[in-house]
Amino acid sequence: MSTREEPTGRQALAAQLGKLLAELRGPEKSQKAVVDEANRRRRTAAGRPKDEPWPRRKGGEDLSPKTLNDWLPKQPGSKEPSVPRSFEALWSVVEVMLRWTGQLRDKTSENQLHRYWRELYAEAQRGTSLDEEVRGYLEAARKAAEQHPYLDILGQIDPPSLAKVHVRQRSRPAVDDADAEPGNGRRSPADSQDQVGTPHG
Repeated sequence: MSTREEPTGRQALAAQLGKLLAELRGPEKSQKAVVDEANRRRRTAAGRPKDEPWPRRKGGEDLSPKTLNDWLPKQPGSKEPSVPRSFEALWSVVEVMLRWTGQLRDKTSENQLHRYWRELYAEAQRGTSLDEEVRGYLEAARKAAEQHPYLDILGQIDPPSLAKVHVRQRSRPAVDDADAEPGNGRRSPADSQDQVGTPHG
């Protein structure tokens, strides 16, 4: 009997966020409403007017609904969910949802849930701290491998191999006018031009 694998790392964080968001009820508690309330709280904590957007040029830390959406679970085959840039950004959103679902009953429950989400975040970070650039490179390489720069040349069904279309690159230092005078032992520009297009073995 096979058991279903529990998600780990960023997948686990995304799954818990999706589950918490699904517990919200009513249009006044939508995903956008969560982000708006989180931003109001963040502005207030920073001593700024809570209902005025916080411009990034002034150190703004406002979140967007798209940011939250990027943290949520994705369909199979889609890109992985992203990890919040900081735990504070994550907690500002999670805290709103926990309050709206009645899970922050007192200081004890708040401390326990704060610790739980911090551990989830730490696990998600561990999965991205060293291999994020490698994952990005591999994803770019995968996409590049699916595309060929010489499709449908001369009506061929299959594109030619890169070995057949590769052109060896050659370069020479620029020739000064003085160097191009006859008798100085240097190749003149006209001589160089004669070599253009000459096949090399």
